[in-house]
Amino acid sequence: LSSSAATQPASQETRSLTQQMNRLNFALANTALDHRRTITDKKQKAHLATIATDCFKKLDNLPANSPHLAKIAGRMAMIRGDNQAAIRYLEQAYRAFGLADLQTPALLITLYDKAGLPGKSEKLLLALQKSPRLQKSPEVLIALARLKIRSQDYDLANDYINRALQSEPKNKTALQLKSELKLLMGEESMPAERGN
Repeated sequence: LSSSAATQPASQETRSLTQQMNRLNFALANTALDHRRTITDKKQKAHLATIATDCFKKLDNLPANSPHLAKIAGRMAMIRGDNQAAIRYLEQAYRAFGLADLQTPALLITLYDKAGLPGKSEKLLLALQKSPRLQKSPEVLIALARLKIRSQDYDLANDYINRALQSEPKNKTALQLKSELKLLMGEESMPAERGN
C-alpha cells in the first residue's frame, strides 16, 4: 500500500511534466512554422521545418485525435504541398478548437482557396466574421479580399488588404494581392487607403 501511495505522486508528476513538454513542443513547432512563412532564405526555411518536424515527433504520446497533433500535421502537410492531407488534418483541428484558435480556420481558408472550394471558404469566413479578433488575422483578411475581388467589390477588397498589411506589413501574399488589385482597377482609380 505504501509503495503504491509513493508511486502515485511520482506518476502524477510524470504526467504533469509530459503535458508541459507537449505544450512546449506544440508551441515551438507552431512558432517555427509561423516564422518559416515570414522569411525567404531557403536554408533558414529548411532549418525551421526541421525544428517543427522534431517537435512534432515528440508529440507522439498524444492521442491520434488530438487537435494539437492534427494542427501541426496539417501545417507540415502544407509544407510538403499535400493540400488534401492538410485540409483533412486542419478540419479535424478546427472541429476541436473552434474559434478559440483563429489560425487554424485562416489556414483552412487559404487551402480552400487554393483547392477551388469557395463555398467552404465562405462558410468559414462567415463564422470568423463574428469573431472580434478577425481584424488581426492577415490570412482571414486576405481570404476576404480574394472573395471580394471575385465579386468585383474592389473597394472592400482594398480595405481588407490594407488591414492585413497593417497587421503584417511584409506579408507577401497581401502585397502581391494589392498589386493584382491595382492592375484590375487601374492605378489611378485605386481607392484611398482607409485607416492609414
